[in-house]
Amino acid sequence: APEPGKVLYLDYEAGPDELYERLEALRKGLGSDTPSQVRYRFCHLPLTSDTAEVQRLVSEYGIDLVIVDSVGLACGAMEGGEGFTAAALAYFRALRSLRVTTLSIDHVSKEKALFGSVYKTNLSRSVWEVKKAQEPDEDTLHLGLFHRKVNKGKLLRPIGLRFTFSEDGVTVVREDVRDVPGLAGSAPLKGRIVGELKRGAMTVKELASELGLEQKEEASVRTTLHRHSQLFTRVGDKWGLASQEEAG
Repeated sequence: APEPGKVLYLDYEAGPDELYERLEALRKGLGSDTPSQVRYRFCHLPLTSDTAEVQRLVSEYGIDLVIVDSVGLACGAMEGGEGFTAAALAYFRALRSLRVTTLSIDHVSKEKALFGSVYKTNLSRSVWEVKKAQEPDEDTLHLGLFHRKVNKGKLLRPIGLRFTFSEDGVTVVREDVRDVPGLAGSAPLKGRIVGELKRGAMTVKELASELGLEQKEEASVRTTLHRHSQLFTRVGDKWGLASQEEAG
């Protein structure tokens, strides 16, 4: 459950006007009268060179959450694999010294991995991938949050958020990522199968086709259906949902 807290935003990419404009638009769109508890710091030095000052701010203002946007500049990564690894390790040591919850925003490589060093994933306690879908000239933006790693507990279901922009602010509502073209394909296979079977029973071949999978990927569909026998049921050569309530 979300709890109110004081936030320190370490910005390596933009400026304070942009952040506070976004916060105000969200506050208006959500109809909130609660003043922002986000404190802003314009950053240009690697976090390892700025740790003492950030520690002071965390202590002085009773900060509960530090957001770093974004990790590449905060790391001050050097060229080459060893440089990236050393920078990532130093970055996480600096984060740990703050002794508060931290949220690090990073970019991914062409291989869809966090850029620079595998230690960025290894040392994170929880990793979420954020993807967007938006048509040109539309005032609506769809975001999908996909849980890729967790050190304690279980992976959570994808979260879909629909942002609508207007002069009155930005409204945000939850939605199912399986209903959003451009995001559905990133959801776990089990959830995508559930979404298709809500429309009616199908064969494995039909499911694979509806999911946009190649013929060689039918085996993955079949394995998923058998592995989750409490969720799926088979009648003849077709599969359906054992319980609509469970599937929801």
